[in-house]
Amino acid sequence: SWPRHSPSRFLRNILKSECIIPDRYFPEIAKLLRQIIVEVDPQLSANKNAFGDWVTTAINSVRGEAIEALLNLALRQKNADKKIEPWIFELIRSRLELPEESPAIFAFFGMNLRFLIHLFRQELKDSPSLLFPPDRPEHRSAVITSHFKYDQPWNAILEIFPQFLNDALDILETMRAETKDDEAKQNHRDFGSRLGTHIACYYWGGLFAID
Repeated sequence: SWPRHSPSRFLRNILKSECIIPDRYFPEIAKLLRQIIVEVDPQLSANKNAFGDWVTTAINSVRGEAIEALLNLALRQKNADKKIEPWIFELIRSRLELPEESPAIFAFFGMNLRFLIHLFRQELKDSPSLLFPPDRPEHRSAVITSHFKYDQPWNAILEIFPQFLNDALDILETMRAETKDDEAKQNHRDFGSRLGTHIACYYWGGLFAID
């Protein structure tokens, strides 16, 4: 996979930078990103969790790097006061709806949930179950736990996903019931602590109608 890592990392970094990219290059960039994202990624096949953490697995995979580049492309368009090209979210949607997509990709979006909402607020509001598929609990858990472990609170999250905190509390209870070894207990404590901090921030911001 190393020959595929090189272009995905290059595109991720160049699109994130302030470097001026001539317009004539963007059709080829779009073509490359589509190709890299839809190709089989051995690091993510069969829900393989190579690093013991879905986020770490995602950011070290070719598809994870390419999706980050895709988000950077969308941000470039938004910052240039252009409409984000519809194919970008449709490509994201197609991956999330794919039954065999790895939980690592869901974890990546959970870690970048605020960024994703900034780019695609209405699209996510129109499809609230896209990130939280009820029939795939491992994927749902991956996006929620990675958000609380690696991202920050933002009121817009609860406005778009009003059940978000309740879902997280349900996952915390499941983790508590299934916790056995010391490492699992530590992960449970870390997630619980971060979840509590987010809840406190939302409460402090007056986001709860009932105390």
